[in-house]
Amino acid sequence: MSNIHFDIAGEHHISVPDLLYISHSRYEGDWNSIMHSHVFSELLYIEKGEGEIVIRNTGIPVRERDFILLPPNFSHTEISSEKERLEYYALGVSNLSLSM
Repeated sequence: MSNIHFDIAGEHHISVPDLLYISHSRYEGDWNSIMHSHVFSELLYIEKGEGEIVIRNTGIPVRERDFILLPPNFSHTEISSEKERLEYYALGVSNLSLSM
């Protein structure tokens, strides 16, 4: 097994991601779905159910085991199916940057 470890302690010239929160949401008929955004990235993991993530007025179907990355200042909302109610985890993360 190969293993590479990157130490992030000490002084560096990179921004280290900071976990702001972890939340769990489950649709129970009382969900007010409104467009919103955050000044940080939001990571969504769909645990159960199905529905849509609405981004810029376009609904994108989501279902169990989907993973969604929403960049900062990206307007979005979550809409649950009535039949297969949406249940997901959300992680708010600041200083997150991805490159390929």
